[in-house]
Amino acid sequence: MKIKKQMLFLIFLGCIFVGCKSNTSIKENMIFIMVYDYESKEIGGVQIFSNGEKLGETDIYGRYILPLKKKYKELEFIKDKYEKIKVDITEREFLYIKIGSSKYYAQMSESLLDKKDYSKAKEYIKKAIDIEKRADYEYLLKIIEKEMENEKE
Repeated sequence: MKIKKQMLFLIFLGCIFVGCKSNTSIKENMIFIMVYDYESKEIGGVQIFSNGEKLGETDIYGRYILPLKKKYKELEFIKDKYEKIKVDITEREFLYIKIGSSKYYAQMSESLLDKKDYSKAKEYIKKAIDIEKRADYEYLLKIIEKEMENEKE
């Protein structure tokens, strides 16, 4: 009985040692990436590129593990209806990326319009339009510009 307990303890210690050792090598050969929006929601399906080569895409939880088979200097994150983000990845183990959607920027613009912060509202709706061309975003831009003119008068 005593021998079984000692044997189990040694196996347990061995597992911890092997686990810790493998975790170190994983960190040296990979970058862990998590992609969120500005409301802290995970974004799945974000495509990850380096020098025009698609490396992969995030899972439904916004996660991706990038094996470092090559040296990458910069990554680009692309998803339809979201802004494109480029990130320098030199000497990194983890990346937490936040990207804004056109919907987010349009909502922020509307909120700023309500607060009569027209210049910021215009800045945000232009970001939304740069991401996604939509008639309602263009209309909101015209409203903001009209309000800015009225304020000057």
